[in-house]
Amino acid sequence: MVAYLYGDNTTAQAEKTEAALAADPILATELDELSMAQSNLPKIAFTPPKDTLRRILWYSEESRACALC
Repeated sequence: MVAYLYGDNTTAQAEKTEAALAADPILATELDELSMAQSNLPKIAFTPPKDTLRRILWYSEESRACALC
């Protein structure tokens, strides 16, 4: 249900979930509750600090240069 809520299902999985939701009102209520809980979560961007990205890129370039030696 969480994958369905986040849109991470394949088309076939989504169709199967939708059929189950249509057939089971309790399941549909649970999805509504999950949706409300999701909407109350803070919107956070998970981005590492710029220095971390810089060091990762540096390491990658150094590793590639050493592989060519």
